[in-house]
Formats: sequence, C-alpha cells, structure tokens
Amino acid sequence: MAEVWPQEGLDYLLSIVPRSSQPPSYLWMGLFTSPGATVVIAPTEGMAQLSEVVGSFGYVRATISATFWGAPTFYASGRQITATLVAFPTADGVWGSVNGFFLSATSGPSRGAVLFAANFDDNTQLPIATFDRVSVQPAIKFGY
Repeated sequence: MAEVWPQEGLDYLLSIVPRSSQPPSYLWMGLFTSPGATVVIAPTEGMAQLSEVVGSFGYVRATISATFWGAPTFYASGRQITATLVAFPTADGVWGSVNGFFLSATSGPSRGAVLFAANFDDNTQLPIATFDRVSVQPAIKFGY
C-alpha cells in the first residue's frame, strides 16, 4: 500500500496540534480515482493532483467523527490509528474505478487540503457501479 502525508496536510496538523487545545471534531473521507492503485500523490502535491469521485451519482464525502478513531497501535516500523468502518452512500450511477481514500478537513468535493491519502491495502482498483455500496476502514500510519 502506498500512503502519503502531503505537505499541506502536515501544515494543517502543525497549525492545530501546537496552537490549539481543540482539534476538529470531524474529518471527511473522500475516494480518489487517480492516481493509480499503487501510487499516491507526491508529498509536495495536494487536492489539485487527486481526481475525486464527482458528479450527481450519490457520492458525498463520508463524515468521520473524532470518536470513530481507536487508540494508536504498533504497525511494522511505526504507529497507526484505525477508525471504525465508514460507509459511503449507495452509488446511483457509475463512480468509476476507485484507487484509495483521502482525509480532508472540508466536506465539499474537490476542495480543502488533503491531510492524508492512501491506496487500498491490496493495491487494487475498486470499480463502483450503480447500486454498489462502498465501506472503508481508514488507517493512518506514521513510520520511523
């Protein structure tokens, strides 16, 4: 799996953690169709380089409450935190082949900083057709 903390995401986190006593109560998870199933955007890139599922096919970013996240745990050569399974609405049209997810502090499609992006663990595309329903269990990882 490929994952990235883009610079705009790190800038966002660094503006909250040391400067605020109240982190956001919600994040929004979006699905991307590009880049591909085994690559993510470069650390110097952001929302402009992601192709988010858009259109009038029932797609909206999923809301992730701060309470959805578990405790940090060990992962390979770092730490990770995992949220509960997050369901997207049923597709009422073809969403295309989804390659992974991203987290943003904004709910609007194609807007806001990408805080974190990752391909699916199995590095495969997920074709979403009419009446399909997607659920994703996001995990955020930091390596050392």
